[in-house]
Amino acid sequence: MTYDEAVNTILEYYMLGDFPGWTMTDTDCAQMRRLNEERGYEFIQLTKNWDGSAIIHHDFIRLSDYPMEEQQDACSSYYNDLDFSGLEPPIIAECIFEQTYWNVADYGEPRKMLNEYLEIVREVEE
Repeated sequence: MTYDEAVNTILEYYMLGDFPGWTMTDTDCAQMRRLNEERGYEFIQLTKNWDGSAIIHHDFIRLSDYPMEEQQDACSSYYNDLDFSGLEPPIIAECIFEQTYWNVADYGEPRKMLNEYLEIVREVEE
């Protein structure tokens, strides 16, 4: 299985409604988000490694852990300062995830990473 096949499999499952509670935020890397009441916004995505393997990134972003200045800095790559005041919390959390996801990476063969991805998104919150 290739990286692209892994991403396409995730997108097919998503379109079939297989991941309740998750919102697809970037189809290029199968990035998804959901709100976890206790831990903040949960993100997951796949990235293609230079050698063709897949990298899974999975993390929780709690906005209260980031001072306003850090939130603005994370979003400044995507939005100008005037836009920041109108951003919704899930978008701010996504900007932070985009800046930090390399801190939470697990490398492996695309099929293995696909299986790990599916296991995480199918886990039911308690």
